[in-house]
Amino acid sequence: MRGAVLGRSALPLVVLLLTMGSQGCGTGVDPYTGPVAFDSAQVVVVDGNQRAELLVEIAETRHQQIRGLSGRDALDPDSGMLFLFQGERGGDEGFWMYRTRIPLDIAFLDGDGMVLRILTMEPCLELRSEACPTYAPGIPYHSALEANEGWFAANGLAAGSRVVLER
Repeated sequence: MRGAVLGRSALPLVVLLLTMGSQGCGTGVDPYTGPVAFDSAQVVVVDGNQRAELLVEIAETRHQQIRGLSGRDALDPDSGMLFLFQGERGGDEGFWMYRTRIPLDIAFLDGDGMVLRILTMEPCLELRSEACPTYAPGIPYHSALEANEGWFAANGLAAGSRVVLER
């Protein structure tokens, strides 16, 4: 027999296997849907006598960084996300809020955890990602810390504060 002809009952199985295969290869997968696991840790942000703690999820992989806090309706008051990169990023390499529904502040950090700049980012519910603005610090950075909008100011923290990750 040269080839097999699949009957109608086999068609759903073929579709399922093709779908699973394309997802496993990383093609056609939407990085904004499906489960993504994050490790958690505590960070302490210190500026003189001011000290505040955040429970953060850590985004280290490209997939975690693309997902970030998108798709969430709320963020606990003393929670956030810490983005750790494999080296210095350029000042024009920023963040966007595509599919992110929570207003956030983002602190861009140097290699020693010093806050270089804090920006406020507004949610972007546009259907096309290109319609969302990019929030770039304008100076090179090594990592970034996101928290609810106003969290840094409410805790008396600003550029010059230091972020310490406690793993």
